[in-house]
Amino acid sequence: TQRDALAARDGGCRAPGCEKPPSWTEAHHIDYWARDRGNTNIADGILLCRYHHMLIHNNNWEILRRDGTYWLKPPPSVDPHQQITEMPSKNPLAAALRLAG
Repeated sequence: TQRDALAARDGGCRAPGCEKPPSWTEAHHIDYWARDRGNTNIADGILLCRYHHMLIHNNNWEILRRDGTYWLKPPPSVDPHQQITEMPSKNPLAAALRLAG
């Protein structure tokens, strides 16, 4: 049930520029389940394709959640300033609601 809710909310892989549909994604714990004792819930989960999921886990990228918006923070080795990039939903309805509000 949570996976279906994530698919509806995220519309696919949330990594910037990635167009993988929900069926090609995995649920990622923003606060890692084992390391951070992260919760398994919709707010603390996000959909990522396998490539981006492994990139985040293996290369010290971080996902931040602020007021229901998700942001990608690169490691200092990629961007010394660690400029965050928004990870908007790929769901067309979510995009329309965002423009309206």
